[in-house]
Amino acid sequence: MKLFTAPKVVLSVIFLTVLLAFMDHLLTPFWVESISWVVLVFFTLEMLCKIQMEGWQKYASSWGNRADLCIIASSILWVLVHGMGEGSLAFLRMFRFLSMVRILKLIPDTAQMVRGVLRAIKASRAIVILLGIQLVFFSLLGFTLFGRPLPDFFGTPLRSLNTIFSVFTVENWAAAPEAASLLGQPWLYYGVNTFVIMVLVIGGFISLSLANAIFVDEMASDNNDDVKAQLRLLKGDNQAMQAQLEEIISRLKSLNP
Repeated sequence: MKLFTAPKVVLSVIFLTVLLAFMDHLLTPFWVESISWVVLVFFTLEMLCKIQMEGWQKYASSWGNRADLCIIASSILWVLVHGMGEGSLAFLRMFRFLSMVRILKLIPDTAQMVRGVLRAIKASRAIVILLGIQLVFFSLLGFTLFGRPLPDFFGTPLRSLNTIFSVFTVENWAAAPEAASLLGQPWLYYGVNTFVIMVLVIGGFISLSLANAIFVDEMASDNNDDVKAQLRLLKGDNQAMQAQLEEIISRLKSLNP
């Protein structure tokens, strides 16, 4: 039973399955099918062993275990319904790729990292909403102003949204001004250029930088937990020492009226 739950064994199987996934085209269908069965059986036995060792409630309390259960159950159901055909083999290849995520559970402090990500996402909600509002506003503005002369960039609200998003990410942001310069209309070129620069500064530089700063700050806040705990301990010791000093001073005053 320990063989199926040992971290080194599980990690070795994951690396082996990923390696074999890149070598499927070099193997015969017999070996591909056999390896798929072995991998599926191994992870199924590992799941059953963990449920027996930890109990169902403890096993199901972990998000990683629940994800493993869903992946394995869907793989078994797919094979039972469709058989071990080409479609099932392709599905099981994806199952092997998803098994790489299990490596995260073998890394120390993974749970703390996940909590930091969730806390950072929660703290970034306001700026994410602001970014969404800016995307919609600038997309509709670009569609209204430049939809007709530049249909490839602002012809529809959705196409305009894609253009504004690329400007936000500072990816190929100069494509729209360059396209406007080829039309031979100076007012259009300067208008598009001004519009793109405004979007780039407000969305790409200010808003995204603010979002990154909030995200990184929340992710790094866990590093100060030990320092905060030590400060609370020192504060408690300081208060206890202060109370003892006050008691000593009061006794000295009572002895020397």
